Amino acid sequence: MTTIRLEKIIPKGGLFDEAKLMKALDNTVTGIAKDIKVDLDASVSTFSNAPKAKHKLYGRWGRDIYLEDERVTWLNDGTRVRYATMTPGFVAKSVPRTLASRPGRGGVLYVNRNRPRPGIKAREWDKTVADKWQKLLPGVVERMVLSEL
Repeated sequence: MTTIRLEKIIPKGGLFDEAKLMKALDNTVTGIAKDIKVDLDASVSTFSNAPKAKHKLYGRWGRDIYLEDERVTWLNDGTRVRYATMTPGFVAKSVPRTLASRPGRGGVLYVNRNRPRPGIKAREWDKTVADKWQKLLPGVVERMVLSEL
């Protein structure tokens, strides 16, 4: 009969340095916020006078990151109707649920409030970024924790 004995080993000074781990978490949250700003800026990179993503801090790790511009609201949320008639061959610079933007083609031919058109399709950049980072976040935090232990 084989006997296996286990002895517990308790490291001196605890398993980890809490202050060091918190500092690493602070840096990770700040880095993720910067990456999210890059994603949002990419979605409007082809705009003339492209708005820059802004962020607000709340609490130790809370961040609100957003684009503040009327055009972004229309595109992100979509509209029921639009009054602009576009030129023939018009190609939008962005497509729904995609963060990248492209050159596009054409523009506004005329605006007529008496002749409503189908609305703008919602691009849902906010949901796209949230979905992307919801998938990436656990791995990023896990790597940070493992590197500090």
